[in-house]
Amino acid sequence: MFYLTYKRTITQRPTPAPSIEYLIKNFHNVNQTPVYPLDPIPSFATATKIIDHISNTMIDTYAPYIAQQKLIALWNESKYLLDEDMSKHYYSFLIPKKTGGQRKIMAPNDELKHYLRRFVDIIQDDFHILFHDAAYAYTKGRSTTDAVKKHQNNESQWFLKIDLKDFFPSCSYNKVNTALQSIFPLCCLYDKVETKEALEGMLRLCFVNDELPQGTPASPLLTNLLMLPLDYTIKNRFKDFNKSYFVYTRYADDILISCKYNFNWRDVVKELDHVLKTMGLTINTEKTRYGNRNGRNWNLGLMLNKDNQITVGHKRKKEIRAMIHNFLEDYHKGEPWSKQDTQIFLGQLSYATQVEPDYFNHVIKLAGHGRKYDLRTASLQILKS
Repeated sequence: MFYLTYKRTITQRPTPAPSIEYLIKNFHNVNQTPVYPLDPIPSFATATKIIDHISNTMIDTYAPYIAQQKLIALWNESKYLLDEDMSKHYYSFLIPKKTGGQRKIMAPNDELKHYLRRFVDIIQDDFHILFHDAAYAYTKGRSTTDAVKKHQNNESQWFLKIDLKDFFPSCSYNKVNTALQSIFPLCCLYDKVETKEALEGMLRLCFVNDELPQGTPASPLLTNLLMLPLDYTIKNRFKDFNKSYFVYTRYADDILISCKYNFNWRDVVKELDHVLKTMGLTINTEKTRYGNRNGRNWNLGLMLNKDNQITVGHKRKKEIRAMIHNFLEDYHKGEPWSKQDTQIFLGQLSYATQVEPDYFNHVIKLAGHGRKYDLRTASLQILKS
């Protein structure tokens, strides 16, 4: 049994699922990254099909010869870095968690980072790997806003928030390697000695002490691939669980399950825990939360309020308005922000605009009124300098 994930058109009306033959003839490339930080990335949806048989035509289409050769060449070029103690290729540091405590980040050195980035590019761009539709983290064209919108579109009233315990450390080499053998077209690479050795070798470069470190280019990709079979199982399990329809989304290790009606959340947790244990994952029970939309319904840093509207909150709006004002004031005084500060500012503004486009587009328009340079012109000049 293999999992094939493909792009599907977002439509108001449900459309029939295409056949495997149709997918072979009409394969879509991954989305392109925008040039300017405030330009939106086109959103997209995916669907996952189960296939039992792999034909040579499918292998040639989804696992082309040139992609296989790029993977083999990358492994031959980078294999000298493989060591029993991979930690010597990393430097680690701690960053504070929003919920308290500290998170250990392991950043690879420049050599390893270079090879891991190329590995990710080959998997995503040459083999056209896509994630399950429930996965919203580390994915071009998807964000926390898109994840919350899934629940908003369902007009969900009741929310169950679940956190996975020690998510990255729980992702071992054997777990990831086994998962890839069930994901099409990567599964085809295990049929040939050279491609199998190259794929498994590159995977070994991604682990430290048999754990996926946080802070590398490859870890986000591999966690989403590891979770693809589980995302598929969980979403289908909760389509009609206890005679109710549930919406399921996952942002890295944050799981959100919602329903229009009050439900027995303990039954849902028990069922979910059973599925997760098949992959050796466990729920962090201390962070499990259940409640309705009329309370302080914060999900992934966003508020889905009692009126079913997504907002960044009053406090965050005030902060961003001040940032826009200060940015333009400093620019017109001949004291422009640095390129790095401008990029950080635009990233925050872009995110807020994604969440509440009407509000922040209006704020941006008012801020530029009567000025020689508007926000877009000023920021582009800084970025190009």
